[in-house]
Amino acid sequence: MKAAELRTQSKEELKTKLLSLHEERFRSRMRASSPEAAVKVHVMRQLRKDIARIKTVLKELSNQAKA
Repeated sequence: MKAAELRTQSKEELKTKLLSLHEERFRSRMRASSPEAAVKVHVMRQLRKDIARIKTVLKELSNQAKA
């Protein structure tokens, strides 16, 4: 997902997507903690970066509203 795509979405859509990514990251961490699970580090890294992108866009939107 790209930041330009995120900027076209509403605040509510972004918050919903952020919540689902947090849940997915939690499930991924739980799977990684089990000894027999194969850890997919690239997926965890991608989730972390997507969460950061959404938070950045939300912050930009809140700064625009203040100005």
